Amino acid sequence: MPPETLAMDEHLQPKQTYYALVKLDEAARGITQAVNELPVLRDKLAKVASVKIRAREIYDDIKKLHTKLIDLLSASRLFLIEMELDTLAEYAGKLSASVRSFNLMTPDYSKFCDAIKGYISKLPSAGKTTNASVIGRLMNSVRMGYYPTDLDHVRMITEGIEFPEGITTNVFDPCCGCGLALRTLAQGNNCYAYGVELDNARAEEAQGRLYQVGYGSFFYSRISNEAFHVMLLNPPYLSVITEGGQNTRSEKRFLVDSMCHLAYGGCLPYSLRQLYGLVCLEVHGQRVQEVQAGSRNGNSGEEERRFRYGSGACGFSA
Repeated sequence: MPPETLAMDEHLQPKQTYYALVKLDEAARGITQAVNELPVLRDKLAKVASVKIRAREIYDDIKKLHTKLIDLLSASRLFLIEMELDTLAEYAGKLSASVRSFNLMTPDYSKFCDAIKGYISKLPSAGKTTNASVIGRLMNSVRMGYYPTDLDHVRMITEGIEFPEGITTNVFDPCCGCGLALRTLAQGNNCYAYGVELDNARAEEAQGRLYQVGYGSFFYSRISNEAFHVMLLNPPYLSVITEGGQNTRSEKRFLVDSMCHLAYGGCLPYSLRQLYGLVCLEVHGQRVQEVQAGSRNGNSGEEERRFRYGSGACGFSA
C-alpha cells in the first residue's frame, strides 16, 4: 500500500485577498491623485505663461501626469475585465480614449475631472461593504471557479504517456475537481490517484473516483515531496495575491508550488492556453530534463504527441 501523502491544514488558511480588487483600489487612488493635481498645475501654468522656461517645466509635469492617468485608466480596465464587470470595463476604455485626446491647454479642466471622478465613484472597492456581488464573482472565479479538463484532452495526454509495465505509479492533480480527469488518466494504468479539491461537494465526488482526496486548498496541504510519478495540472488562469502580499499568476503558483512533489524523472502534463505556460516551466528548468509540446488541433508540436514516462515535464495547449 502506498504511504499516506496528503493532509490538510484548514485552520491555517487565511482570508482570501483578491489581487484584481486590491490593484483596482491602487489604480483608483492614483487616478484620484492625478485628477486632483492636474487642475492645480493648469492654474500654475496660466499664471506663469509669460515666463517661458517655467511654463515649459509645468507643462512637462502636466504631460507626465496626463500619461500616468491614461496608464492607470487602462490598468483599471484590465482589472474590471478580470472581475467580469464588462460594462464598466467598456466605459473605462472609452474614458481612456477621451482622456488621451484631451487638449491639455484647455483653460478649464472641471468637466474633464468631473467625468473621471464619476468613473471612480462607480468602481468596486475592497474597503466598501456594498460589493457583495463583486466579491461573490471573484470568489467564484478565484476560489470555486470550476473549469473541468476536457476528457478528450486527457485521453490524448494518456495515450502519449508510456507507463512502466509491472510498476504501480502515483498520479496527482492539485485541483482535481470531481476527479474525472485524473481517473481517466489513471484508469487501466496501474496507478494510485491522489487529488486536492477546494470545493467540498466536488471533493466528495472525487473521493468516490480516486484513491485519496484532500479537502481544501492545495496551498495549505501537507504533501510528501517527490511522491508522485505523474502530476496533471490544469490550474485556474487568474491573477491573485498570496498570503504574504505578493501578486502572482495562479497558474504559475500552482506549477511552482507543486514541482517539489514530482518524483525525479516524473512526468508533468500541463494544460495550457496557447502554450503560455511553457514559459512557466522554465522556472524549474534545472529539474526539467525535457519539455515537449502538443496541440489538440495539431497546429503545433504534433510530432511530439508521444512522450515517455520519466521524460520530465510536458505542456499541451487546450
